[in-house]
Amino acid sequence: MTIVEHREPSPDGARSWPWLLFRTLTTVAALLILGQAALAGEFLSGHYDALAAHGLNGGLLVLVLLVQCVAAVAWWRTSKGPAWPVRTSLIQLLIAGALIPLGEQRTVVRHRNTLPHPTVVHLHGGHTPVDSDGYPADLIIPAGGTVETHAGHHHGGPHASHHDGGHAPGRASVGERDYTYPMRQRAATLWYHDHRHGHTGVAVWRGLAGFHLVHDDEEDALRLPAGDRDVPIMVADRSFAADGSLRYPLIDPDLRSPGVTEPYMNGVLGDVILVNGAPWPVLRTDRARYRLRLLNASNARRYQLALDPPAPGGGLVQIGGDGGLLHRPLTHEEIDIAPAERFDVVVDFSRYRPGTRVRLVNRLGTGPAAHVMAFDVTGATHDDPALPERLSHIRPLDPARAAATRTVHFQLRPDHGWTINGQPYRPGRPLARPRLGTTEVWRLISDFHHPVHVHLDPFQVISPLPPGARLFEPLARLLPKVELEKH
Repeated sequence: MTIVEHREPSPDGARSWPWLLFRTLTTVAALLILGQAALAGEFLSGHYDALAAHGLNGGLLVLVLLVQCVAAVAWWRTSKGPAWPVRTSLIQLLIAGALIPLGEQRTVVRHRNTLPHPTVVHLHGGHTPVDSDGYPADLIIPAGGTVETHAGHHHGGPHASHHDGGHAPGRASVGERDYTYPMRQRAATLWYHDHRHGHTGVAVWRGLAGFHLVHDDEEDALRLPAGDRDVPIMVADRSFAADGSLRYPLIDPDLRSPGVTEPYMNGVLGDVILVNGAPWPVLRTDRARYRLRLLNASNARRYQLALDPPAPGGGLVQIGGDGGLLHRPLTHEEIDIAPAERFDVVVDFSRYRPGTRVRLVNRLGTGPAAHVMAFDVTGATHDDPALPERLSHIRPLDPARAAATRTVHFQLRPDHGWTINGQPYRPGRPLARPRLGTTEVWRLISDFHHPVHVHLDPFQVISPLPPGARLFEPLARLLPKVELEKH
């Protein structure tokens, strides 16, 4: 005779503390997972304030799931319950793991101001929250100072007291300020600089600028030159007094009122070319490929950069611009670069004989301004992989789907100075209110030669169509009376 015993779960076991704790935490974890997904959607749609809540929610979710796993195992082992609670906890952990790393590239930079005057920091080309963009009136007051003491530094113009909505015309902090950069953008060569209204030119002239490099998996997979062969090159012209101090034609040397003397209203040119702060330097190179991240940090000088002697079989191979990698490499004999513009180029120094000195020259300059720096090809020879034919996939925006077309006319007027569509700059007054998630066509028109870039987001140039235009370009160069369309 065979006796079969069927054992039902104990009512006491079903009501044991591990079971009750597991059921409660399962519900809490499910709600936190839904919240995590919602916050991720908010962040990816451009609401960067959701990132901090996403991090707190993720930390709480991990804690709840760990305790839930302990409760599931305890109930399973002590009450002889089924194994599904353990499997449920593991599945929830996997889901949470996919949602938690959203902010892993998030960078917080603290800038401390020990100068005698206010500063503002702008990450040029960064996709940032508005309160970390470096709004011209979001001042960092010198350490030990007060907002009232430096009230005259805010805007320096007749419209400083007006405010028509939008971003507040001045959120000052004393001593230091934290800037949050989510880094949810393509790999690119960015740079940061002072952005105080009316004082950016002199601040950058005196050295308040630097590189900020963004990397991603797409770029890493290309096996581009890296390490010592990935070289940021900040080119800037400067003038020096007899005692070695920087010379700049300020109206107010105390920097309370902005502006330069009348002869320099169209920009200040220097007679010494600096690269990363050094005059006409020389870089020793191996016979190998180098990535040169070229940045024009000059006040007004444009450059036409070329190699002398040219590289046999190819010169400056451009792989990226202001907005990141190009779709494919482009070979140039020379590169025209305007102030604030960046070019990522690859130079193959293995094409030169050992002992060759290669000069980077400026074909638009004369005298000292015609020479930028030099490379001495003296090191070992490296057999580097060739550049891939395709660098990046860039989805072109469709002008036919534009929600609006806007005309933006830049002028220099004797009554108001610099204007857009006839209106002078007024802090807090928006000239347009694009809707998040839409595409617009902006027609840029200028009465003068000047580079233009848009904060917070890049754009694509559609007309006139320069080589490699199917790429994100946060900066455009406008020639007098020339229209440029972007979206």
